[in-house]
Amino acid sequence: MEPVMPLNFVSNANARAISLIPEFRDLTHDRLPDTFDAIFYKYRFENPYFGYVEVKNDACAPFYMFSNNDDLVASHYFWYGKNGYEVASVREWIMRAKKANIVFDIGAHTGLFSLLACRSNQQIQQVVAFEPTARASSRILENLIVNSLVGRVKVETQAVSNAAGEVEFMIYVDEYQIGTGSSFVGTGKNYEVRRRERASTIRIDDYIKSSGLVPDLLKIDVEGAEEMALEGAQDLIALKRATFLIEVLPETVDGVLKHLGGYKILLIDDHNNATVPFDRQAVTQYVNILAVPN
Repeated sequence: MEPVMPLNFVSNANARAISLIPEFRDLTHDRLPDTFDAIFYKYRFENPYFGYVEVKNDACAPFYMFSNNDDLVASHYFWYGKNGYEVASVREWIMRAKKANIVFDIGAHTGLFSLLACRSNQQIQQVVAFEPTARASSRILENLIVNSLVGRVKVETQAVSNAAGEVEFMIYVDEYQIGTGSSFVGTGKNYEVRRRERASTIRIDDYIKSSGLVPDLLKIDVEGAEEMALEGAQDLIALKRATFLIEVLPETVDGVLKHLGGYKILLIDDHNNATVPFDRQAVTQYVNILAVPN
């Protein structure tokens, strides 16, 4: 039988976590936010926080994200504070969202980039968040509700790929976490698969035709399936009107680039808070790139 937590567990845990924020920020004041930072990992899991986290970033109105100590992104902002997640990538996204009309957030997880787009630009016509995994897509809806953004963000629980069909997602975390690395193609690493979920797939070009929504800004974070996503977006790519922010891996970057002829490619270096000319040798782990029409 699972142990029964006392009724005051949440309030006590939250009070402790909040009290430790100054200590954490003092320890990490000279480093950028990093998911794999040992200090962040220790504080996050040893001092759980349950509730709404205020998310603040430069050049963007604040908003809230909910976490049962299960959302990596919300935990970043809880502990690091303002500009607490992928500083350079978020800055580049906000800059472009301010000029966007229709935004696709593909692999939306719990909705950070969708929320950033809405709070950066009140004139955006529509944001579409594609998130096929159950826990993450449900959390997007919770985050939209508390921020009064349900009408501005459409949540699609489909995976984006190069053909319509069905896939099985491998989920590498247990029920206590909303995984950021869930994949239907595998990660190339020997992570233990904790759970599996099935989801339908759709091509970007087909979605555009059926919805009438032609994005001018897209984020693609699909854990190894990024080339497949682009294979299903050839008509959009050919228009050369949209800017893409794409997470790539060393094993996928070459396949991604072959679809982006005629685009200026930049590398977003979140480890050094900079956007620099693309260098293939710098892609030694997952990294975000920008593809901007020439």
